[in-house]
Amino acid sequence: MRLSVAQALSDLRALSADLQKPRDVIALGPEGEAHYEMLCRGEASASAPELTELREALRRAATAPSLDPSGALVATAVLLADALEREAADENWHAIWEAIVPVARKAPGPVRAAVMNGFLQAMYADLLPDDIEPANADCITTPADTLVDRLVPLAKRLTPNERRSIAAADYGTDVDRHLNALETVLSRSDCRIVCGEYYYPLEVIELSGHSPDAVGFNGATALSLIHWLPTDSDGGLASSRWHHNARAYLALPDPWRQPILDAFRHRYETSEDFVTIAADQLGAPPTIPWHRG
Repeated sequence: MRLSVAQALSDLRALSADLQKPRDVIALGPEGEAHYEMLCRGEASASAPELTELREALRRAATAPSLDPSGALVATAVLLADALEREAADENWHAIWEAIVPVARKAPGPVRAAVMNGFLQAMYADLLPDDIEPANADCITTPADTLVDRLVPLAKRLTPNERRSIAAADYGTDVDRHLNALETVLSRSDCRIVCGEYYYPLEVIELSGHSPDAVGFNGATALSLIHWLPTDSDGGLASSRWHHNARAYLALPDPWRQPILDAFRHRYETSEDFVTIAADQLGAPPTIPWHRG
C-alpha cells in the first residue's frame, strides 16, 4: 500500500474516532454502534450482512449534513476509509460529494484536509466518478508560510557547537565555508536558502538531517523543511526522510515535535513524491499522527 493511502486511511479513522458518531448510526442501537466501531477500525468483514444497514445509515448521514453537519463529515470519512480498504467503487459518490463539500470547506483545517485527502486518494485509485476532484487548497491542513513561521525560531536555536558540527558534516571538508554560509542563512528572518547556496550550506544541512544521531539533527531538519515546504517537489527527499527517521521525529521533544510533524504532513498533502519505498528495503513507516488541533 502506498504511504499516501495508508496516511489517508489513518487520518480518516482518527477523525471518525475523535468526532461524535452520526445520529443515524446512534439510532441503530448498541449492536449497530458496535458494528460501526469495527468498521471504523477496519476490523469488520467487508461482506458481513449486518453492515448493509450500517452503510445505509452512513449514506443517509453523509447526504443530509443540514441535520447533523459533524455527523455527515464523520459518515463520509468512514465510507471513504471503507472504500479505500476494500478498493470498492460502490457508493453514490456524486450525492455524497455534492452534500459534503460545502460543509467540509467550513470545517477546521485538519478535518477538511482529512476528508478531502480521502477523496483524493479514492480518485487516484479510480474509485470515484471522473468529475469528482478535490481542489489543492482543500487538501492542505496548514499553509506552508504558517509552517515556515513556526520552524524558523527552532532553526535559530542551533547552538554554536551544533552549527559547527553541521558545517563539518561533509567529512570535514570546507568547514569554514559551510559554516559561514550556514550563519548567513540563519541570519535571515525567514532562514531561506537561495540560489547559489544549494551546496554551501545545503549539502551539510541535508547530511546532518539524515541521521538522528547527528549533532544538530533537529535544527538541520527544520532548515531542510523550511527549504522544501514552498516547493512543488523535493525530489522524494521528504518521503525518504520520513521512511528512515519517522520514529525519531515522533520521539522529538517539545518544541520540535509538532512543527516538524506538521511540516511532513504538508509534504504528504502537496507532493506526489510522498510514496512508499519498497517494503523489502525499509518496511512500512508509521503514519503521521492526526489531531484536530
